[in-house]
Amino acid sequence: MDFFLYSDENKKKTLIALLVQLNQSDHRNHTNEIKFIEAVGSKMGLSSDEIYDIRLGNYDFEINMPKQEDERMLFFMHLIHLIKIDNEIAPQEEFLIKDIGLKLGINSMLISELVDAYKKEIDSGQKLSADRMKETIRKYLN
Repeated sequence: MDFFLYSDENKKKTLIALLVQLNQSDHRNHTNEIKFIEAVGSKMGLSSDEIYDIRLGNYDFEINMPKQEDERMLFFMHLIHLIKIDNEIAPQEEFLIKDIGLKLGINSMLISELVDAYKKEIDSGQKLSADRMKETIRKYLN
C-alpha cells in the first residue's frame, strides 16, 4: 500500500494533526520536524495552507484513525520517525508516541522496542537498518 495515494482527505489531515501534536509535545519547534511534516503533507497532496492551518490548530475535520493494519503501521512509522529527527527523544514525545501507538492498535511491546531501537540509533550514531526495522515489526504483526 502506498500511503501517499490515499484518497481520504480526512486520513491525510489526521496524520498531519498527529504529527503536529507530537511535534508540539516537547515544546520545541525543531526546523527539521516542521520540514518533515510539510513534506509528508505535500506528498499526500495537501496544500501549504492546509498544513499550516493544521499546525495552528485551525481545522474542522474529524480525527480518523485508520482501521487496516498496514495503514495503522504506516501512520505509526511516520510518527516514530518524527520523534528522532532532532536526534533527541524527549520524555513527552515518548509518552505521546506510546499513547498514540496504543490508540492505533499497535502492540505495546513493538512500540517500546522501536522507541528503544531509535534511542540506540541516536546514542550510537549507527543508523537503524531497514532490515532490522522490518524484522522487529514482523515479529508483532498479526
